[in-house]
Amino acid sequence: MRSSRVAIVGLLATALIVSGATLASAEDGASAGDTASTPQAITTTSVSFPDAASSAPVEAPAADDSSPQAAPAPALPSAPEQRVMSGEAPATPEPPAETPTEPGEPGEPVDPTDPTVPAADEPAPPRAAAREVAPTAEIAARADSSHADIVIRKRVTAEPTQVTAAPSVNIGTDHSDTVGTVFRLFANTGSNTVGAATAYTCTITTGGECTITVDAVNSGGANSGKRFWVVEQAPVPGSPAALNTYINSELYVGDYTGPQDVRSLVGLTKALGANQTTYMPMTTGVSSGSGYTNIASADLPNTSATVGEAGSFGAVVGSRKNPVIAAKCEATPLRIGIVIDQSASITASQWTTFRNALVDGPNSVLRQLRDANAAVSILGFGSSVVSPNGWHYGSTGPTALPANNTTLQNLIPSSRPGGSSNATNWDAALSTIQSANPSHRYDMVLFVTDGAPNYILNGSQPSSTEVALRSLEAPMYAANAIKAAGTRLVTVGVGAGASGTKVAKNLRAVSGETFGSDYLQGDWDALKQILSDIVTAATCQVPVEVSKTQVNADGSTTTTAANWQFAAALQPGTTSGVTLSGTAGQTTTAGVAGKARWTIRFTQPGGQTAVLKLSETQKSGWALQSVACTLDAVPITTTVGGDGASIVVNGLHPSAGALSCVFTNKQSTPASVTVNKVWKIDGETFAHGDQPGGMDAALALTPAGQTGTPKWGQTRTGFLVGDSVTIAETTSIDPTLLPGCILTGSTIAGPGITGGAALPADGHAVTLASASSTYTVTNSVQCQRLTIVKDVDNRFGGDGTSDDWNGGLFAQRDDQPQLAFDSGETQYVAAGSYALSEAERDGYGQRGLSCTGGTLTGSRVEVAAGAHVTCTFVNEDLPGQVSWTKTDGTTKLAGSEWTLTGPGGRTTVVDDCVGANVAACAGMADQDPAAGAFLLKDLDWGDYSLVETAAPLGYVLDSTPHPFSVGATSAGSVIALGAFINTLGVAPALPLTGGLGSDFYTFFGLGVLVLALLLLAIRRLWVRRQVAEVGTR
Repeated sequence: MRSSRVAIVGLLATALIVSGATLASAEDGASAGDTASTPQAITTTSVSFPDAASSAPVEAPAADDSSPQAAPAPALPSAPEQRVMSGEAPATPEPPAETPTEPGEPGEPVDPTDPTVPAADEPAPPRAAAREVAPTAEIAARADSSHADIVIRKRVTAEPTQVTAAPSVNIGTDHSDTVGTVFRLFANTGSNTVGAATAYTCTITTGGECTITVDAVNSGGANSGKRFWVVEQAPVPGSPAALNTYINSELYVGDYTGPQDVRSLVGLTKALGANQTTYMPMTTGVSSGSGYTNIASADLPNTSATVGEAGSFGAVVGSRKNPVIAAKCEATPLRIGIVIDQSASITASQWTTFRNALVDGPNSVLRQLRDANAAVSILGFGSSVVSPNGWHYGSTGPTALPANNTTLQNLIPSSRPGGSSNATNWDAALSTIQSANPSHRYDMVLFVTDGAPNYILNGSQPSSTEVALRSLEAPMYAANAIKAAGTRLVTVGVGAGASGTKVAKNLRAVSGETFGSDYLQGDWDALKQILSDIVTAATCQVPVEVSKTQVNADGSTTTTAANWQFAAALQPGTTSGVTLSGTAGQTTTAGVAGKARWTIRFTQPGGQTAVLKLSETQKSGWALQSVACTLDAVPITTTVGGDGASIVVNGLHPSAGALSCVFTNKQSTPASVTVNKVWKIDGETFAHGDQPGGMDAALALTPAGQTGTPKWGQTRTGFLVGDSVTIAETTSIDPTLLPGCILTGSTIAGPGITGGAALPADGHAVTLASASSTYTVTNSVQCQRLTIVKDVDNRFGGDGTSDDWNGGLFAQRDDQPQLAFDSGETQYVAAGSYALSEAERDGYGQRGLSCTGGTLTGSRVEVAAGAHVTCTFVNEDLPGQVSWTKTDGTTKLAGSEWTLTGPGGRTTVVDDCVGANVAACAGMADQDPAAGAFLLKDLDWGDYSLVETAAPLGYVLDSTPHPFSVGATSAGSVIALGAFINTLGVAPALPLTGGLGSDFYTFFGLGVLVLALLLLAIRRLWVRRQVAEVGTR
C-alpha cells in the first residue's frame, strides 16, 4: 500500500515538473506537487497560484541554513494530505520562520516608551536565536510499516460558538487563505523547548490541513514515545497564505493582569506511538465528535499554564494582514469605529484620563475627528457588550459628531460603566463590530484596551478568569473578518496590564504585524497623543512629534528630556493650501506628554506634499549626535543640516502617517585647564615667581574659558572635553636688569604632546581629552652671572663683617658703568672682561682675590657667554703698634721696665731691648734695639694701659698709667706715645764722725750689688718667658 502510494505521488510530481502544470485556482480543489518516498534535500520548484495577486509562477527557494526567516517552501503535493515519509537521508531542514514585515526587522516589539522603538515589529518565536539547521538523529529511519500521523489544521476564517464544541463546530470548513501554509517538526529538548529542525514538513494544499507522518514509532522503534514541536514556517511564496496572512509563533496566556505564560504555536505533540493520529493544535474539554486531540496536563510544555489556558478551538489561527487605507479628507469623511475597554481593572483616575483623551479640549480625539468631518461610532465593552456596556454613539452606523462641545463630552460617561466585576472580552467587542460592519462600512476601527482577554462569546470563560488560548483565538477570527472587509484595525494597549513585549504579541495577533502602526502601547499619560496621532494620520493630517534624548556626561541616557527648544516650519516646495498648526517654537517637558508637537493639514487626499524643517536651539555643552525619524513607524533617512541643528523631511503627504523624530544630543564632560610655567636659566630651574626680576611671561588661552585673565598655575574652568584650546605666551626680559640675557627657546608638555613640543609664537593647539588637563610651558634663557663675595678674617680682634663692604664691591666692563655688588650678590651681566675692585676700609687690608667659573688675570676676570662666575675678595684686620721712649729729658735711658695691660685684662711685661739690631730683640716684647726706645707690634684691637714698673738705675720711678687704644683708625699704623721722662734720684748724706768704719760700708755695698744683679737676672729670665708667650698668641 505504501509503495503504491509513493509511486503515484512520484509520477504526479514528475508530470508536474515536465509539463509545468499549474495548480487549480480553487483552494479546495486538486493540487499538484512533489513528495519523495524518502526525505530529500528540498530543491527549487516552480509553483503557481492562479488566485494569487500575480499569475506568474513563484520560485520556492532552495534550503538556506543562514536565514531563519527564509525557510524553503516545499512543492505542493497533489494529494489532499501530504505525508512526508521517513528515509535514510533526511533533507537539510530549515529553522522555524515567520513572515517578516520588513527585511531585517527586529524580532520582538520593544517598550514603546523607549525612544528606540522599531518602526516594524515581528515578535520572534522562543527559538528566535539562530540555530544550525541540519539533519537530526532525533527522527530515525523507519524500519517497518508502523507510523504515527500528525494532522495540523489552520483557519483564518471561523466563528467559534461554544467553548468545548468539537472542532467541526467551532472552526468550520472555511479554508480561505490557508493554502501554502508550511509546517515543520522540530526536536523537543529535555526542557520542553524547541530543538533542532527535522526534515519533516507538510504544506496545506486543500482542506485547511496537512499531515506529517513519522516512522519508527512502534514499541522499540527509534521514535517511539518521542514528542516533537510543530512549528509554522514561512509560507510558499505567492500562495494565499503568504499574500494575505502572517504567522503568530507564540501567544501569551495566564494571569489576566498581564499574561506571562508562553503558548508556542502550533505546539508540542503527545508522545508518539504506532498507528497513532494526533490532531494539532490540541483542544481541551471536547467530549464528542471526531478529529480532535484533547491536551492533558502531562502534555503541557509550560508547567505554569493550565489545560484550560492551553487548549485551542482546534486550528492554528492565521492572522489576516491589516489593510492600508488612504487618508480621508473633509470631502470624503473618515468612517471610524472606536472600541473602548470598560473593564474593572481601569481605575477611576485612569478612566478620567481615558475620557479626557477622547473628549476634553481642542486636541481631544473626538474634537479632532469632528474638525475633520469624520463619522464616528463608539462601542464600550467589558465582560460583554450588553448593558451597562454597549454602544455609546453611532449604534446604527458612523455618525457625524455633535457640534456642541458639552454634548460631545457627554458621549463618554464621566464614570466607568460596568461596575467592579466587568471583565475583558475582546471577542464580544470585535464580533459586534464584525456583525455591524457590512452596514456600518468602517474605514478604521480603533480598539483600545488595558489588558488581555479572559472572556469570549457573550460572557463565556474558557479558563476561569485567566487568559486562555481560546480567548485569544476567538477575537482573532473576528478581527480577521473585519480586516477581510477592507477595514483597518488598529489596537492600542494602555497601562501596565497591556505593556511589555508579551502582551504586545497578543495585540499584534488581532491587528497587524507592524508595531507603531498596526498596534501601539503606552501609559495612560501618553494615551491622548497616541490616539490623536492615529486619527490625524487617517484624516489627511500628518502628526509631527519631536523629543529629545540626552546622552549625559556620566554615560546615562535621558529620554523625552525637558527644557529643549524645537521649531517647525514648512519649507519651499510645500503645495499651496497645506498648513502647519501648533506653536512654531516649543519647549519640551519631561515625559512622553512633553514632546514638541505640530500637525500638517492637507485639504486633498492626493496631489499635495509638504516639506518640513525641524530644528533645535542648541545648548552650550551639548552636541547634536543624530536625528532618528520614523514615518508611519517606518525608519526614514535623515541628514543633519550644515547648521548642525536641523533636518528637512521631504515628500510628506496626506497618507504618510505620523512623523516622529528623536534628536539625540551628547553632553560634553566639563573640563579644566592648568598651565604651569618653568624658567630654565643657564640650566638652573626656577618656578614662575622665583625667576630673576625683569624676566616675565603672560599666559594666553584661546578660548579663555572662565572669565578673567589667565594666570600661570591657575586651574581654569569653562571648557568641555573635546574642546580645542590654543596655549600661547608673551615673554619679556628687561635688558637693564638682565643685560645679556636672551630667550633661547620655549617648549610645552602635557596630555597629547609626546615628549614635549616647541611652543611657537602663535601658540600650540591642544585637544582636551579628559576632565582635567595640566600643561607646562618651559622657557630656556641664557644669561651670564657674576657673583662677588667678601670674606673677612679678623685675626686681631677686628670688628668688621662682609656686610661692611655691601655696595663697595665693584665690577666694570670696559667703559660701561661700574656695577656695585653687595657681598654674595649675583648680577646678570653681559659677556666680557670685568675689572674687579673694592672700597677700602680702615683697619683692614686685602689679602687676596680669587675667581671660579672665569679666568682671573690680575684684578680682571673674563666672563664667557653663559658663564656663572664667582669672585671672592679676602680681607683681614691689621694689628696695632705702639712706641715710646724713656729719657731724662735729653738722653734716652736704658733699663726701665714696663707692664702693658690689654683687652681682656691680659698683661705683658716689657723690658727695654738693647742690642745691635732688631734680631737682638727676638723673643722680646720690645722690638726696638735702641736703649730707652720701645716698639710693640701685633697688638689686638682694644684698649690698653702702659705703666712703668722699674725706673732706670738711679732714677725715680714714674708709675703714671699711659692709656691708648688700637682700632680701625689706628690699626696698621704705629701709635706714638712719646717720651716719658724720669728724674735722677738724690743720694743720702754719710755721717762725718763716729760710727762704723768705711770698710764696713764698702763690703756691705758690694753684697747688696751682687744680690741686686742676681735678682735682675732672675727677672729678665721671667720677662723673656712672658714675651715668648705673647709672641705665640
